[in-house]
Amino acid sequence: MQWWRDLPGWVQAVVAVLTFLGVGGASGAVIHAAGSNSHNQPTHSPTTSAAPPSVTSQAIWSGPIAIASGGGGIDLDYNPPTHGSNNLTYSPFSGFQSDSGSYKMAQWNGSSPPSRDQCIHFVSTHSYTSLSAQTGSSYCLLTVNGHTAYLQVASINTTLDNGTIYAKATIWDTTGHSVPQPTTGASQARQLYSKSIAISASGGGVDLGSNPPTQGSNNLTYSSFSGFQSDTGNYTIAPWNGGTPTYNTCHTWAETHVIASAPAHVGAAYCLLTGEGNTAYLKVTGINSNLDNGTVMVNLVVWNS
Repeated sequence: MQWWRDLPGWVQAVVAVLTFLGVGGASGAVIHAAGSNSHNQPTHSPTTSAAPPSVTSQAIWSGPIAIASGGGGIDLDYNPPTHGSNNLTYSPFSGFQSDSGSYKMAQWNGSSPPSRDQCIHFVSTHSYTSLSAQTGSSYCLLTVNGHTAYLQVASINTTLDNGTIYAKATIWDTTGHSVPQPTTGASQARQLYSKSIAISASGGGVDLGSNPPTQGSNNLTYSSFSGFQSDTGNYTIAPWNGGTPTYNTCHTWAETHVIASAPAHVGAAYCLLTGEGNTAYLKVTGINSNLDNGTVMVNLVVWNS
């Protein structure tokens, strides 16, 4: 390159400096671009197919339940759990059993509540079809229709409906893909009436499906000795100890507290299912033990769903 050597020295120096700056600028641009690309990389490579979603073990329902010896049991395949065709039953003498013989259960002995998968594994290695029940004890259960449940026994009332056990229940779908069953919402319920009525022991009871309430074919009955019952066995009568409930609250409480009879005393309140589509909230305002072999006065709200 003779022409380059013939250039004045100062020209060669200026060209060298400009060439150096150009190369340095390009290098800086390359480094900056690489850093920007690294910072904005997508979480998943666009050329790699996404991994299948993991199986969820999130509980599909959790809340308090009650199982009365006289109530026929509770079906943990329902959401929320209620009396159905595959019921977990309770008896003060035999504890937990199944009316269909299809529940598998094990008394949990861990120091903390189990996960769904821990419950499934524990039952697979400690499986029984009946177990005694005590306050403070915990149980893992597998249902016939693909659910896993964990029960923590809170208390036992030995006199209510021939013995009633109260527990906190957590229910999962065993496969992790459960779609909760539809439940009746407040928008689907309408209040039929709200009034004060009297039910006497000799009067044959009151059908809460009639409006106005009167004796019918599906009656809530009262006795000074046994309290509230049903002449058809259709009613669920769940003692309620909170403030005045909404329809949704009362309906769910009665669904999950399967009790067929309950004593009556002034100030006591109850959520009821009639077995024919109505939900009721009843509060006892007075009892006359001499009137018609015993008469109870109540304030009553009835909804139809």
